[in-house]
Amino acid sequence: MNFAVCVKWTLEPSGRLKLKGNWVDEDSMTHSMNSYDRHAIEESLRWRESLGGKVTLITLGGEKARDVLLEGLAMGADEGVHIVSRDQVSINPYLKAWAVRSALAHIDLSFDIIFCGAQSIDTTSAQFGPILAEYLGIPHISLVSRVEFTESRKLTAWREIEEGREEAFKLKPPVLLTVQSGINDPRLPTMLNIIKARQKRLETLTFEELTNDGPSWMAEIIQVHEVYQPPSKEPKVITGKAEEMAKEMMTILRDELEVFLH
Repeated sequence: MNFAVCVKWTLEPSGRLKLKGNWVDEDSMTHSMNSYDRHAIEESLRWRESLGGKVTLITLGGEKARDVLLEGLAMGADEGVHIVSRDQVSINPYLKAWAVRSALAHIDLSFDIIFCGAQSIDTTSAQFGPILAEYLGIPHISLVSRVEFTESRKLTAWREIEEGREEAFKLKPPVLLTVQSGINDPRLPTMLNIIKARQKRLETLTFEELTNDGPSWMAEIIQVHEVYQPPSKEPKVITGKAEEMAKEMMTILRDELEVFLH
């Protein structure tokens, strides 16, 4: 059984953002693999070890995005595909999914399961996985918390719903699953595997060649017009008797913060 895993090179959420035009100054910030995607890699590795097959990683981004592929290969993945793109501002989930769809066709990758993280920690849109599945014409389940395969190679995927309950889906591959962080505990690469990672197959494609046949509406459906820091306000101290402070607090919530109280 063959697995494809989509991984993202993301901005670290800690620290203050530095802005550049209508995006953030990525060169001044720390990057790492999206934490949800580590769980996606781990899940694919566990099932490859149980069922056989191979694990192929796919990422999109600049030259530094290659690092997330090397990290995933050091965890145990078999090969990687790097879709090189330098224009992060204009890339939306529809374009990214189209590029990955085209990459899968270009390398003629035969996959049974595509694993993605539930969302990325920088944009948190959670749109990429379902859009990719729609482009590929395969079923998809989001926010998966548990996966099991049967002897007939069919699978059951669970996801949590409200009040601690779960819903289960029985599926036949090919299928795309986006996974939650609680699905497993990702392994740490060993020093030997870190060295071996650089010897594994890593194919490079360009974003432009993979998206030049895409529908024209994709480039315009989502655009970033402005990124800004929320305005900071000095903390307000309320003093006086309890009844007076309560009334002033209610006024602030209603008039300044526009919180509607019932």
